Amino acid sequence: MDLIPFGFDPFSKMNFPKVDVKETNANVVVVADIPGLEPKKISVEISATAIKFSGEVHEETESKGKNYVRKERTSHSFERVIPLPCAVMHDKAKAVAKNGVLTITLPKQTPEAPKMRKIPVEEE
Repeated sequence: MDLIPFGFDPFSKMNFPKVDVKETNANVVVVADIPGLEPKKISVEISATAIKFSGEVHEETESKGKNYVRKERTSHSFERVIPLPCAVMHDKAKAVAKNGVLTITLPKQTPEAPKMRKIPVEEE
């Protein structure tokens, strides 16, 4: 019995892939499940306030001459934009894909210590 009528799946693109965001003293680490996705098919971009990663999954199957009753495995694309909890060093960011998991490590930007500045007092 098909529990999802008319081919509508409300969860198909919602929050895919699943993501964890961890914050340590030194880094912000984003971990995403990307099973079956080749690293060269993933794009990672970073802005001042967020990180965006996207990709395309192609499940190439030859259906000609096959007697499918149901075929759900198809090609699709995804995009996730994750807000960053703090400022990070863009030039030190690193992304690694291994065993179906994408790990993006973003070193935190160290806040500059406030500099002492003398303010002249004007006479009116």
